[in-house]
Amino acid sequence: MEYGTYYLCAGLSVLAGCAAAAMGFKKHGIGAKAAGLCVLCAFVFGTLGARVYYIVCYHLPGAGMMGRPFVSDKPYEYAACGAVLGVMAGCAFGARLSFLRAGKALDILAPGALAALALERVSEVFADSAWGVEIMDERWQFFPIAVRDAYGDYYGAVNLLEATLTLAVLFVFLRMRPRRDGARFALSLLWWSMGQILCESLRDETLRWGFVRVQQVQCAVFGAAVLLWALKHVRGMARVNLPGVYLAGVGAVVALEFALDKLSWPGWLDYALMALALLCMGAAVHAAVRAGERQPVPRE
Repeated sequence: MEYGTYYLCAGLSVLAGCAAAAMGFKKHGIGAKAAGLCVLCAFVFGTLGARVYYIVCYHLPGAGMMGRPFVSDKPYEYAACGAVLGVMAGCAFGARLSFLRAGKALDILAPGALAALALERVSEVFADSAWGVEIMDERWQFFPIAVRDAYGDYYGAVNLLEATLTLAVLFVFLRMRPRRDGARFALSLLWWSMGQILCESLRDETLRWGFVRVQQVQCAVFGAAVLLWALKHVRGMARVNLPGVYLAGVGAVVALEFALDKLSWPGWLDYALMALALLCMGAAVHAAVRAGERQPVPRE
């Protein structure tokens, strides 16, 4: 299958995100050289990260990369979580070279990165991948609930749900003015991760180690990392209660994943309960970040 349309749309999505990020840096009074370096490093590291993450998670466990080219023309051989990790590392690296605080640079970059990711998800309509299970009921065979593959069969449009959730995160946190550097990016990463855990469960094809969905686990790790970052500034019983809520939510999501295959109850009920558990997990971490915001900001 030819993926020219997908790569054109995905490329335009990334360019739009880079332009938005550059405008954000300009709005904050950061020079063009420093802004360009942060955006360029985020782009390069993000692109490499998406491919390296896929190779590490899919090929290396079975040494299946031998003799294969590093660059692939197949959209599904790149990983969103790898791109996110690469963007984080690249922006932090560019900030260090430009003598900027990494947290501040990531806060500025966050809206553009979310916009690029949301638009790229929409572009996956042309990638013939990133979809859910096949939809046999003709009543649900319509866009945007379902999309057709190259053979004319209908599948759940999980990529459009991912785009919608990413846009929701963008618009909710776009106006945030956090007191602590890195808080806006941390909350954006948190809520994107919670939504992505649900979407990874809905995907029919995704990176797996046996029955474990790799990027689902990665997103839970993202949430835990934000929680640990926030707890440095939290005092009192919240340091115990909030991690407890998060860990309980992780346990609930794991149990619900097993229930999808083992129990005969309706799938929609399982996903509804999973969404509720993820909301509780996100709310706990969000509360920790906001509690840290209320603490005095240390002088530099």
